[in-house]
Amino acid sequence: MTWALWNTKIEDYVAPEFGEVINFDNIFVPNLSSTRLTFLMDKHLIMKKPMMFIGNAGTGKTAMV
Repeated sequence: MTWALWNTKIEDYVAPEFGEVINFDNIFVPNLSSTRLTFLMDKHLIMKKPMMFIGNAGTGKTAMV
């Protein structure tokens, strides 16, 4: 129960193994915004409260949900 910077909570990105076939659309690299929004989404889901993501196209809103 202490304050922490969001950038200390970003998970490390693990790249696919060399030669592994992966769809480019399935690659998700965690960043500051996705870490923050995932945290908030999880808290709202626990409390069964609705929420809406807004933002520019291509920012990963759908991928996070």
